[in-house]
Amino acid sequence: MNLIQSYFNKTITCNNMNYSGGYMSATINWLSMAYSCLLLKKYHPTDNLIFYGNEDMVRILGDLFQLPYDDYKIIEANDEFSTWFYCWPKILTYEAQQNPFIHVDIDIFMWGTLPSSLMEAPLIAQHLENDSTFYLNVYNQMKEDNICFPGFMEVCYDNNVINSYNAGLLGGHDLAFFQEYVWEIRKFLELNKSQIAISDRKFLYNVVFEQWLFYGLTRKYNKSVCTFYKKPIKNFNMEEAHVPLQILSLKKLAYLHVMEYKRNIACNRFIVYKMRSEFPDVYDRILSICNHKGIKSSLYYNSPASINSFFDSNAKNEYSSNSKSLSEIDELEYKKNEAEDLEILETHSEKRNELIKLQDNHNILITDIRNGNLRNPSPMLSLNPLLQVSEISDLLLRKFLNNRENELASDWILLKLYNPLFNTIDKFLWTKQKYELLLSLLKEENIGEILTYKPSLSKPLKEVRGFITQSIFDGIITIRL
Repeated sequence: MNLIQSYFNKTITCNNMNYSGGYMSATINWLSMAYSCLLLKKYHPTDNLIFYGNEDMVRILGDLFQLPYDDYKIIEANDEFSTWFYCWPKILTYEAQQNPFIHVDIDIFMWGTLPSSLMEAPLIAQHLENDSTFYLNVYNQMKEDNICFPGFMEVCYDNNVINSYNAGLLGGHDLAFFQEYVWEIRKFLELNKSQIAISDRKFLYNVVFEQWLFYGLTRKYNKSVCTFYKKPIKNFNMEEAHVPLQILSLKKLAYLHVMEYKRNIACNRFIVYKMRSEFPDVYDRILSICNHKGIKSSLYYNSPASINSFFDSNAKNEYSSNSKSLSEIDELEYKKNEAEDLEILETHSEKRNELIKLQDNHNILITDIRNGNLRNPSPMLSLNPLLQVSEISDLLLRKFLNNRENELASDWILLKLYNPLFNTIDKFLWTKQKYELLLSLLKEENIGEILTYKPSLSKPLKEVRGFITQSIFDGIITIRL
């Protein structure tokens, strides 16, 4: 079985790698791709791992980053479909397969081998989807654009619910099916080319021809599809597979598909922490190359400190009226918070390397918690000594809460925490009640046992554990064995 991954982007070149791919920075985008590859190779050492991409992507991942794919293959997509649809080159990748394969999206992380039921199945997908929200909007757009679709796709629409297979994982042993699948995609796109050409929402059709058509064709031939998640996902509610929940719960990880969470701060932090702790040589290589290519990042060891300002240049007067006095208050508030941030950075950045080592140890303990390897079943939990608690003004509170007038600044506080690895200040807006709850929990004897407690927890204790684990991930709570 070949495990394959692909990535195509003609705006990226070996001399222009500053592309974030939806993440918070280009460096994290590259670290994410590398982490996906490295995990696949770690847990599938005997399977062929092959990367497909345009020439520059192959040179970046292969020549520069030296990711351990067994083979790199160049596919150039130069027709209009490649400019319309981000997943068109992926379809060409399916078409190129001459041996059984599983395509794994490059934003998927797997901590373990794929089950034999998937590796041996004629057809596989990540999961079955039933959606009456976004996909229904796509369906209505198709009608508005007068799109014609083959009769076998009618089963996708079922009483205002769209049925589909998610293609985070897609493949199998039935290569004849995939050849017909690609042929049907080409036929669908050629038939509707003139209508799609004038549509201002072309991007919506990616899911139609890759995922819906796959579902319809499997139903046409009564083909069974083996899925990684056994239960259908309804209305994109991933429940236990919800990405932020998986990261912040500190539970054992098996499979994580980032998808729409690329802008999630915890997700970005997680990728950096895991790459640094699990694959430090590749981590250092990627950062060194990105730095050499002129990509700005606070992750570099010699990078200047970064201030996450409450106000950007267009938002300083977001809540001001035409009153000069109110505008002056805005400016004073901005300068006050900037000064506080600079003071924190100046205090801690000189000890950055020492603090990074402590942060590394903290993240190793988090991994031990996830894997059930914590040596002490009742670790000591305490507030991070770097944590600074500040009052917050009405102005900043309204900015954080999207101008909700019914909230009082006196009920809220702002937590500021120096993050040495990112050389910046992480900020958390909490109610005073939430902070007082945390302080009271940390006073409880053996509160650390909640991290290693084996029997099922009651719902209130699950909520307490979730609160504690998120605070540990964020660095607000530190662990001592």
